[in-house]
Amino acid sequence: MPDVVLQRIVKTFGGVRATDGVDLTIKSGEFVTLLGPSGCGKTTLLRSIAGLEKPDSGRVFLGDRLVADADKGVFVSPDKRDVGMVFQSYALWPHMSVRSNIAYPLRARRRGTRQEVQGRVTDLMEVVGLSGMHRRLASELSGGQQQRVALARALAAGSELVLYDEPLSNLDAGMRVAMRNEIRSIHDEVGTTSILVTHDQEEALALSDRVVLLNKGKIVQSGTPHEVYASPRNSFVARFLGFENVFRVERHGGRLRLHPGSIEISAHAYPRMTAHHDGLAIQASHVRIGSAVRPGDGPVLRGRVRARSYIGDRTEFVVDVSGADVHVMVLNHLVGEDLLPAEGEATDVQFPPALIAALDDGEPDTSSTSSSDERETA
Repeated sequence: MPDVVLQRIVKTFGGVRATDGVDLTIKSGEFVTLLGPSGCGKTTLLRSIAGLEKPDSGRVFLGDRLVADADKGVFVSPDKRDVGMVFQSYALWPHMSVRSNIAYPLRARRRGTRQEVQGRVTDLMEVVGLSGMHRRLASELSGGQQQRVALARALAAGSELVLYDEPLSNLDAGMRVAMRNEIRSIHDEVGTTSILVTHDQEEALALSDRVVLLNKGKIVQSGTPHEVYASPRNSFVARFLGFENVFRVERHGGRLRLHPGSIEISAHAYPRMTAHHDGLAIQASHVRIGSAVRPGDGPVLRGRVRARSYIGDRTEFVVDVSGADVHVMVLNHLVGEDLLPAEGEATDVQFPPALIAALDDGEPDTSSTSSSDERETA
């Protein structure tokens, strides 16, 4: 499958820009996840690739093939794009068998003889783990089994590009984990290019080669799961990815003042915080507390435990430090109960310099996903 290229895609609904000039290139064979909150534009982008939405402006290429150009009036219909799509609702024919559902796109597009279609369907049923279930009606299947049928159908017509629109949201937690592993395994085995939409950060991190995080119709960060999670670009990304401690930073000489609250720390202790950074974030699991504090590994801050919660494998704390709520999480198998501070007790906390994220809440930088090349439109 050639690259998928979106150039300056704009789509407006009721005066609101769902996508606001998005540039994005997805390489052949990549598994890319479009991640973000409801209304950020991720589903609109996916539907623009599939041909289910017509952009108000911008261009869409599938390889060297121009499939949408609002300025020139080019728009290739979904059935002519050779794209497989797995919907949130599965969108199966309930009265049809598993075999018939998977075979439907092959027959609709007249892809092969009856024998060839049956052979292709049998192969796909084995790939998705449905061997021997060809006569079962779609309505008789569990949610996980229906999702497997939808996946096989998306692959049936030989599509090298498969789009996933929140395909796991209707499954229970255990089945979601099993199916995301299955989706990634099939991606690697079949060699498709895969684009998935989700608002679930764990799903995005587990599945993707690259995560593209959107907000208000714009790309705010793109990178490998590790790059995005370990180094969120701004406070929106940090909060969306679950950083419990996010502070605005003001500089006063050689000191950094964190807000909310009035924590002050030495700027020299945090070399990651350069002059253009105006925020600091740290995960609760990276904050040290009590006996875990290490002299010389960042300033030691004095506070008082405002809340303590035992949650099985971990204990969570809220520590009041100079008017700020600092969230701390400790894994119980690593620290004995007698070493943890009690609620109401004074204690020390520490932000290790190597574990903080330095944030820049200026304009979003989309350079990592931009595609400025001008392609032939013939």
